[in-house]
Amino acid sequence: MPSVTPSPPPHRTRRSHSPPHRVSRHRGRSVALQCPPAIALLFYCVLVPASLPGRAAAVSAVAQTIADSQAAVLEECVLAWGAQSLEGWRVGSNCSADGVWLQCDGAGMVTAINLGSLGTGRKLAGSIPAALGSLSNLEFLSLSANNLSNIIPPALGNLTALSHLDLSYNQLVGPIPSAIANLANLRILFLSGNNLAGPIPPAIGTLTSLTELMLHNNQLQGRIPAALTNLVHLATLALNENLLWGSIPSSIGQLSNLTMLNLRENELDGAIPSSIWTLPHLQCLLLSGNSLAGSIPNAISNLSALSQLQLESNRVSGSVPESLGAMTALADIFLGGNMLSGCIPASIFALKSLAHLSLQGNQLSGSIPWSTAPLTALTHLELGGNNFTGPLPDAITNLAQLVHIDLSYNSLSGSFPDGITNLTALAFLSLEKNNFSGAIPPALSRLANLAELYLSSNLLSGSIPDSITALSSLVYVTLGYNSLSSSIPSGIGQLASLSQLSLRHNQLTGPIPPSIGQLTQLSELYLDSNFLSGSIPDSITNLSLLVALYLDSNLLSGPIPPAVGSIRPLLDLSLSYNHLNGSIPDSISNLSTLVLLHLANNSLSGSLPTSLKMLPRLLELEVHHNNISGILPNALGGLANLVVLNLGYNQLTGSIPTVIGKLTDLMNISLNWNHLSSPLAPELFTLPKLQRLDVSHNLLSDSIPANISNLVNLQYLDLSANGLSGGIPSTLGNLALLKNIDLRTNNLQSSIPATLGNLMDLTALSVDHPEVYCLSGDVYCEVPQSQDSLFCRKCSSFCTSCLPGMPPADSPAQPYPPPTSSPPPPAAAPSQQMSGGAIAGIVILSLAALCFLLALLIVYSRRHKSSSHETDPLSATALEISAVGSDRREYERFNATSRQISNGRSAETLQ
Repeated sequence: MPSVTPSPPPHRTRRSHSPPHRVSRHRGRSVALQCPPAIALLFYCVLVPASLPGRAAAVSAVAQTIADSQAAVLEECVLAWGAQSLEGWRVGSNCSADGVWLQCDGAGMVTAINLGSLGTGRKLAGSIPAALGSLSNLEFLSLSANNLSNIIPPALGNLTALSHLDLSYNQLVGPIPSAIANLANLRILFLSGNNLAGPIPPAIGTLTSLTELMLHNNQLQGRIPAALTNLVHLATLALNENLLWGSIPSSIGQLSNLTMLNLRENELDGAIPSSIWTLPHLQCLLLSGNSLAGSIPNAISNLSALSQLQLESNRVSGSVPESLGAMTALADIFLGGNMLSGCIPASIFALKSLAHLSLQGNQLSGSIPWSTAPLTALTHLELGGNNFTGPLPDAITNLAQLVHIDLSYNSLSGSFPDGITNLTALAFLSLEKNNFSGAIPPALSRLANLAELYLSSNLLSGSIPDSITALSSLVYVTLGYNSLSSSIPSGIGQLASLSQLSLRHNQLTGPIPPSIGQLTQLSELYLDSNFLSGSIPDSITNLSLLVALYLDSNLLSGPIPPAVGSIRPLLDLSLSYNHLNGSIPDSISNLSTLVLLHLANNSLSGSLPTSLKMLPRLLELEVHHNNISGILPNALGGLANLVVLNLGYNQLTGSIPTVIGKLTDLMNISLNWNHLSSPLAPELFTLPKLQRLDVSHNLLSDSIPANISNLVNLQYLDLSANGLSGGIPSTLGNLALLKNIDLRTNNLQSSIPATLGNLMDLTALSVDHPEVYCLSGDVYCEVPQSQDSLFCRKCSSFCTSCLPGMPPADSPAQPYPPPTSSPPPPAAAPSQQMSGGAIAGIVILSLAALCFLLALLIVYSRRHKSSSHETDPLSATALEISAVGSDRREYERFNATSRQISNGRSAETLQ
């Protein structure tokens, strides 16, 4: 009987323009079926439909030539799968050309069933009937590429004559039944492309006749059973795209007939077993997308038949072995996304069969060792995301078959390599994030097949050549972050296939060409950070597929085109930092998917449109530094997902609407430099994610509410330049993440709550000048009265002098008198008469004070004579804290040192 194998699923191609350091983990899902030994395509059969009433008659007709017991099983299958007829089933030694394949022996016993790949609209559904297990003569069963669900019935283990079982690409669930181990004659087992879970049954290791085992693309878990290495006739082993973990069995080398080993996209770890390098017939080694470690030994050259080597996206380290250059059968090398270092062996560039070389996303260095011998087969060169240096030589011209070049994210230098313009087959070119300089050659127009061009983040200068507009196949063009000048080519609209255009961060001048409106396939347009002038062309509103429009940081003037509201897919609209005027068009409310709206730093006027409430997905609204007037509309409450609200530096009036409390995702509110009045809305202090609150320079009144402590994530608070009164709430000290507080230019009471000493991350505190502040800890700080305001870096920095002492913990903070050269005024006499003991105590203290002063004079006289440069330890400590004091702990250390020094002096005086 001929061997029938499943057709592979559609190949999942890798996005070739992804950054090099992110190596795809999905390269070629069907690669298990691309390697020798060659696998024939599935039989594609057509199930002839018929009406439901004809089903019984059809089964009856077939039963005349098929054994009755067999016909009953077939009828049960028809009922289970929802097929409408058995009309296409034919019996005989030759298969029918027009129907589903069914073969019987001379006794009418079914020996083969092929219901695989029936085609769209004809796929089988439902479960696999357990009754199939009674077809004891069945040798071949294929139900692949249908919509069969539920479990694999253990009864299939009764089919002891079966040599080929293909249930791939269905929706089967549950474990692989261990009863499969009963199929002693099985040579082909395909269960891939389902939702099978659980471990791989070790009992499969008893099926010693197996030559092909494909279990890939499921949800199988656990270790790879060492018992599988008993399958000595196995040529193909595909366990890729599962959830397998642990190490690869060290006995894998026992599979001496293996030609293809595919363990890609699992969670395997440990070193690659050395026995793998002894498999003499291995042609495909696919281990990418795991966590395998260790180095690649020179013994890899023992795999003389190897044509595909995929080890990308692992943790492989060490150097690229020189012996790779001796493996003349190699066609594909994928080693990207590892930790390889050192240089590329020059011998690799002499492999005449090499078609695909991918070393991207490693730590390779040095120059690229171009060979003078032409690599006539090389089509893909991926060396991005390394540390290569030096120029690109003209020898690159010899790689005439190159379709894909990715040298991005390196340190390559020199001028743009002219030789590249001779590679007429090139479709993908990425040189971004290097140090290439000079002009873009006009000869680039020779690359008629070029679809993706990435040259951003280099040192390119000069103009964008007009000839680039002849590259009609271009889909992606990024030339940003260079020093390109002059104007955008007027014929840019000829690039009809363009999907992304990025010219940002250059020195482009002139207007935006109206022809840009002809790029009807464009989805992303980045022209920001240039010197473009003129108005926004109305034709830009023809870009009906646009999702990102960045024109900010230019010299654009005029109004925002009202028709911008017709670009319905738009997600990001950034027009900030221009000279735009007029009002914000109401049509923006038509952009229901808008996520980012940046209109800041223009000359826009009028009021905020109430239609903004029609933008429920908006995350960022920035309209600061304009001339917007009127009130804050209640419509803002409709922006339920808003994270950033920045309307500062406008002419807004009225109160802060209470609906702002509904915006529970807000992290940044900036309403500063407006004319907002009334008390602070209590709802403003109910936003759990708020990190920045700036309502400074308004006309807000009343007190700071105590429930400000609800803002547990607040880091920046600016309430300055308002008319706030009352005290600074002690609950501010509960906001442990606060780094910056500005309360200046208000009518707040002068004392700073001791609880602010709890703010260990506080780096800036700005308050109005009182004469003296009492801080937490043991320090009073005096502030010069000549200052109009106070700005401090940590607490001690705003002190002109730091004095020890602290009022009792239960007493209110009191001002500490400034130090003077004269003694302090006497305290007020108590109302009661002093006792004799008190008078005696005063006399003793006075004598002690005189002794203390006398001792100070003696010490001063001796020190003055011995050294005029010695510094008082107490004063030195005070200066140190004043200069450095960036932490409350410094205050505590300062005061502890002060007490020790004071106590030491008192003891010296008494002696």
